[in-house]
Amino acid sequence: MTSDAPSGQLSVAIDFKSPHAYLAIEPTCALADALGIAVDWQPFLVAPWRKQRPSSSGDDRGTRHRRFRAEYAERDLMRYAEARGLELRNLYRQTDSTLAALGLLWAKRQPTPVVRAYIERVFELHWREALDIEDASALSRLLVEIGAPVSGFETFVSREGPAALDAVRAELLEAGVFDVPAYRLGGELFQGRQHLPMIRDLLGA
Repeated sequence: MTSDAPSGQLSVAIDFKSPHAYLAIEPTCALADALGIAVDWQPFLVAPWRKQRPSSSGDDRGTRHRRFRAEYAERDLMRYAEARGLELRNLYRQTDSTLAALGLLWAKRQPTPVVRAYIERVFELHWREALDIEDASALSRLLVEIGAPVSGFETFVSREGPAALDAVRAELLEAGVFDVPAYRLGGELFQGRQHLPMIRDLLGA
């Protein structure tokens, strides 16, 4: 597999357990709609957030600074989520998002509106704590709700799906992706939603 996204196509790596990826979905979709382009959504599993241990009188400077950075990152996320009217419950859940990622690969076999509906619904429901993304039957019901076929989904999850997910991860790692959201355009990598204005300019050009 090539590590470059096709010229003119925007490839976006996401993980459903990442709050940063969730906050990127709406503006990324808005950009795609405004420019009339397709987005190639790719699953990339990252480590879940881990809560810093409480402060202690014996903490050294490095420990204190790590805690300060973590506390700021949490406040920053909640600020943006509140401004956008999004719910972010329990940032520190230790969730395995593998099944949801396999569901994305399955949804990508369907037309673009189905893929987007899957992404939007899984993110929204997961972060409202209204969907267990570790439950294959719950994801199957969601696929049915958005009009995606589920015949063969269970077999996909247990057989060819994991290998396909590993192949996507290997490709993204080769391209330099290390966190989500990550954007690839014409061989260039942009890590984080803060780059969307530049990506818009490049796509517009």
